[in-house]
Amino acid sequence: MLYLAFSEYFFQTSSFAYYTAGAFNITIAEETCSYFNISTEIFGSIIPEVAKYSVTPYPVMLKLMATEIPVISLKQDSFTVDIQGSMEVFAVLPDSTTQSLFTMNVAANTSIALNIFDQKLMGSLCLNRLQFSLAHSNVGFFEISLLENILSYILQTEVIPSANAKLSKGFPLPNLANVTLMRPHITIAQGYMLISTDVHYRH
Repeated sequence: MLYLAFSEYFFQTSSFAYYTAGAFNITIAEETCSYFNISTEIFGSIIPEVAKYSVTPYPVMLKLMATEIPVISLKQDSFTVDIQGSMEVFAVLPDSTTQSLFTMNVAANTSIALNIFDQKLMGSLCLNRLQFSLAHSNVGFFEISLLENILSYILQTEVIPSANAKLSKGFPLPNLANVTLMRPHITIAQGYMLISTDVHYRH
């Protein structure tokens, strides 16, 4: 039996590397939206100042970025990631320029389910909690709570799948010469993750 242990600090260091590489930054545009067309018409029904774009609805683009290094927390049977970020919403005008409508602060609490495939550690992100607050607006003040259902839906259907596509590439486990991991089992405890596995030696 082989044991591989990864500390919370190890994952936090990886989080820093992904953050500095911009891996948590995502742009969502009408042409890349999978489930529905995002336009000023949707927001104009809630925000009066956006309604002026709704006579001829303009496409909307959303830019999301992490504003702080995501915080990794390992507890008994729990792997969570807390992400502080911002979401800026733009109207895409007919001449292809963009007009910033408003910017929100976003706080997301997520969980990661881990598995091992093809000698790689892979994860699947699940959204637990979301909190929005208005950071800046070029369309006047409005109650952000009126947009929470729309924004939560966009994050669930567009952002989380995009993040999981990146996580599905996997993180290579230590490469031991002529050794294949057999029936690995992952245990998450306070402050660390443990992989216990049988091994097969190739001659």
